[in-house]
Amino acid sequence: IADEPTSALDSTIAFGILKLLKGLNIKMRMAVLLISHDLNQVASIADSIAVMQAGQIVEIAKTQQILQAPKHPYTKLLLAANPKIGAGRWLPQS
Repeated sequence: IADEPTSALDSTIAFGILKLLKGLNIKMRMAVLLISHDLNQVASIADSIAVMQAGQIVEIAKTQQILQAPKHPYTKLLLAANPKIGAGRWLPQS
């Protein structure tokens, strides 16, 4: 479980941390639960996303489904706030 692992880091260090987490995810075949307010970072490495509003999960789906066809109004609002989300992924998926 990684709760805001990159929130206080500059983008270069954040990228390194996310790359490390993804590498461990693949190499060790382990799950990683990433808790973050930064949808761009989450979308760069997550297979699935759960969107929370006021402490409740309002939508959960595969990352591409969330990015391309969000269903909940709050998810749509979050994505509309940052139109660059999903335009390019930070890290390779394999």
